[in-house]
Amino acid sequence: MTAHTFLRLGFAKSARRLHALNLGGLLVLFGAAGALLDCADEVVTGAVPMTSGNGGNGTTAEVASTIASSSASGSTMVKPQACPEGMFATGFDAEGTMLCGGIGDGVAAAINSGCALHFGWRDTCNNCMDAPAKWGRVNGVECVSGNGDGNTCAEMTLGTATLPILGVNLDGNVNGDDKFYVGLHCPTLGESAAAGPCEPGEVAVSWNETGFHTCYPIARLAARYVQESCSVYLGWRDGCDACTEPPSKWGHVEMLSCANGSGDDGTCTTPLLDGRWVTTFGLNTDGDVNGDDTFYAGLRCASAEGTTSHALGSCPPGKALIGIEADGALVCASLAPAISAVARKSCSLYFGWRDTCEGCADAPSNWGRTSTESCEVGAGAESTCVTATLGQASVPLVAIGTAGDVNGDDTFYTGFHCVSPPP
Repeated sequence: MTAHTFLRLGFAKSARRLHALNLGGLLVLFGAAGALLDCADEVVTGAVPMTSGNGGNGTTAEVASTIASSSASGSTMVKPQACPEGMFATGFDAEGTMLCGGIGDGVAAAINSGCALHFGWRDTCNNCMDAPAKWGRVNGVECVSGNGDGNTCAEMTLGTATLPILGVNLDGNVNGDDKFYVGLHCPTLGESAAAGPCEPGEVAVSWNETGFHTCYPIARLAARYVQESCSVYLGWRDGCDACTEPPSKWGHVEMLSCANGSGDDGTCTTPLLDGRWVTTFGLNTDGDVNGDDTFYAGLRCASAEGTTSHALGSCPPGKALIGIEADGALVCASLAPAISAVARKSCSLYFGWRDTCEGCADAPSNWGRTSTESCEVGAGAESTCVTATLGQASVPLVAIGTAGDVNGDDTFYTGFHCVSPPP
């Protein structure tokens, strides 16, 4: 490795400082940095320090044992250290003791700020491939009204959550030539690995006997997990006033794929929305949309499996440090299961509707929220929760019934929000 490469790693973040090392320690540092560069772009990590316990998300857990030199032969030995179950190494204190923390807060924050739900509408678009005429996007921290008069962004309290909500206002009478669009987009997040100490939202991915370690942000692979493993569903059914039937027309979309599940005139397109190419599913309604129509929305994130393995110097891609053996070998665990657990349980899609609300800032009169593992009706006598088998997947859907004739003074609402999991 060249000195230039070393400097590029050591100063990946301007706020990071490397402690002074003697020449022997510097050579070890070079070796650890080189090993990390080979795999850093693939490792997902992140954590906040925390105290002892069951892997919660707030304080600092010190795992007893410090580095100790021994042996008459002059070999270096270390006392074994291990994080409590469900926690990852977030750094080391001045005595060489490993600090551990959970990653739930970091995962929720990364998805809230980095992934966005897009929703839109277009008239006179029966099986057309055009982009939505009116659209916006929303995530856990911001809302962008996008394009179209009457669209709104507002912070609302729905149930126990306060979150940004997008309102897309329709135009004219909604009937068989209207199309509703949905998309989920997560640009790549995070930075490359950098020398410790780890900052909040990072975990340790390498270590050597000098105490040098490197850290990696959880944001990058939290976003990658949503890109590859989470789907948004949109559906519709006529003659279904508060019924519990599944949608007659539906489809689903991921960041890089889309499928029309059932019904004519559903489309998959990738329009340019606010400078982003967003894969969208387009749902076409039939006949006059009025008080006996129901719209469905769902969010499903796949579960992830993981393993624990041993490594020297640096953890393999997708894993972070959870322990150190007596011979200096690192114990590394997959982060994907912890990331998927947060996304499946703590991230929800909000969906709602209101009549006589062209550009108004009022909350939806009918609304609910749904996640991979649950569904809840918030308001509206015509709203229900339905668990439907759509393709090969069982999906909890929030079903929102409309009232009266759906036309230019109606607004549909969407939100996408992750809460920090409990300790």
